[in-house]
Amino acid sequence: MTQVCLVRRVHQKNEIGVNDLGTLSTGPRRPVLTSYKKSQFGKQLRSFRNQWFNDFEWLEYSIERNAAFCYVCRIFSTGNFTQDVWTHSGFDNWQKFGTKVNGHFSSKNHLTNVEKMNSYKKTKETGSVITQISSFHKEEVTKNRKYMSYLIEIVLYLAKQGISYRRHDEKCDSLNQDLVRQTIIYNIVKTGHFALMVDEARSHKQEQLSVCIRYAVGLESHERFLQFVDVSSEQDANSIVAAIYQCFENLNIKIEQNFSSVSNFWKITVYFPIIDTAIANLKYRFSEKNLSMACSVDNFMSLNYDGSLEFINHYKDILSVKIEVLKAEMMVINNCLPPNFTLEDLKDKVKKDSFPNLY
Repeated sequence: MTQVCLVRRVHQKNEIGVNDLGTLSTGPRRPVLTSYKKSQFGKQLRSFRNQWFNDFEWLEYSIERNAAFCYVCRIFSTGNFTQDVWTHSGFDNWQKFGTKVNGHFSSKNHLTNVEKMNSYKKTKETGSVITQISSFHKEEVTKNRKYMSYLIEIVLYLAKQGISYRRHDEKCDSLNQDLVRQTIIYNIVKTGHFALMVDEARSHKQEQLSVCIRYAVGLESHERFLQFVDVSSEQDANSIVAAIYQCFENLNIKIEQNFSSVSNFWKITVYFPIIDTAIANLKYRFSEKNLSMACSVDNFMSLNYDGSLEFINHYKDILSVKIEVLKAEMMVINNCLPPNFTLEDLKDKVKKDSFPNLY
């Protein structure tokens, strides 16, 4: 409807008697000439300039009228603005062109018409509201047809198996007992790997655990519900884990159980691997020089003179330590301490006035 009104309005604009201006389908008419018709202004001759096309996007020029027009305002303006000089008679006062064109292109009416033009372009791309509603309707029809195809497949399967449409038969003597679940279990066993998803849900007075799994068949992943497990008696971590293992045992899905408790599970699967990784990466975090210095400091705290020489030589000049005196002090204090002395024992015996170098 909007496009029809716009086309009708274009025909009305053509009634101004200018035949070389643009239409809604062609866009603005902007002829680039080597020279344009000149007009007398006082003692000077002035004319239209083609560089003005670069400065003003919607500017167009009529060779027939030797006048400039505003394309968007000529096409989309309504009311009294249809008789404006930029839409009806054309602007040809080249002496005042700069001032007038800037004033028009910044006017509210022009900016409104620019928005109308942009809306028209967008409608051309996306279609009118009726077209968009029609596209949505087609998508809904396609989606519903897909649902219907699934329902038809289900009906055909039930018809071939002779199964009731409203109820299921999973008695002990039924040939179709637990058919879907057995298919899931078969796929799990075949792939050998799956991810476990569980969640607790209270139903009246019963605490249930929903057991779901995720597995892949080829390159296609599947998420399936297995069953509910009653965990009303206990909801601690050990009981829930035991219930999950019991669920898989009842479904004949074998899982290697190498953990006696939940705490052992976290120790073996998380804590120990982290510790092993940290120890293995110590050699990358500390250089050999740093490790050697650390060993020398440890020997110094144990009063092992020979083993702590690296540490002593590194700091002797800074602390003004006399090596021979320090060696003698370490020997004396070592004889004063018990065999397995501690750091507190060492701090208690070593005083600044008695052992200045060691202190």
